[in-house]
Amino acid sequence: MQLDLEFLRRLRAAELAAWQAHFPLDAAGALLEVGAGAGYQAAALADSLARVAAIDLPSSAYASAQIFPVRAYDGQSFPFADGEFDYVYTSHVLEHVTDLDHFLSETGRVLRAGGHAIHVVPTPAWRLWTVLAHYPALPAVIYRRLMDRSDAEMHDAEISGGRKSLHQLALGALFAPAHGETGNRFTEPFYFRRQYWRKVFAANGWHVTGCHSLGLFYTGYMLCGARLSLSMRAKIAKIAGSASTCFILQRMV
Repeated sequence: MQLDLEFLRRLRAAELAAWQAHFPLDAAGALLEVGAGAGYQAAALADSLARVAAIDLPSSAYASAQIFPVRAYDGQSFPFADGEFDYVYTSHVLEHVTDLDHFLSETGRVLRAGGHAIHVVPTPAWRLWTVLAHYPALPAVIYRRLMDRSDAEMHDAEISGGRKSLHQLALGALFAPAHGETGNRFTEPFYFRRQYWRKVFAANGWHVTGCHSLGLFYTGYMLCGARLSLSMRAKIAKIAGSASTCFILQRMV
């Protein structure tokens, strides 16, 4: 199943507008986006802020499609001075971070006194609907796994005892894979709860000043894609749950 990047961009733009309706940014402020991908959201934010910087891993799948300067970093230390930004923003990044304590410490380091961290994360509803959407998407998932086996992977597999059989690939695709770094394919809904994130933030010295559902329904497989309008997705979210939540944080004094 091919990801529709234009539709994903529209989804992220809608989420960006949704959280800014709850938390307008100061036009004179400086913002750092971590995990900026191609830079679509950074570019949109740059239209209304005095300064926007963006960083991501050099291995980002979107590195070749950048529309905004996205600086590569090592995934450990943000390449900026202490207290350089009024805002640090991430969108669907925290669940992929292996060392959240260090990441949140770096976030606090580059923020000015009184600054805010803004984190958009997936919800349990997103995870549960993604599991269900896995099965209509299963033939495409298996096909993609077969096609994605590169020559290098084939060579490595031959050295270690042969390539995976079709049966093994199909079995591995039977259940929706884990999305993030915490938990597994079965326990992730627990780790996507608001209560879990609140505990993580509090344990790292952050106070939640705002927590907002962003009001759009979608799954990890983007079933229906652009054929299901954003307005319809907003209506469905009222029944099936929003796919994402935004946390607004400040450092505890």
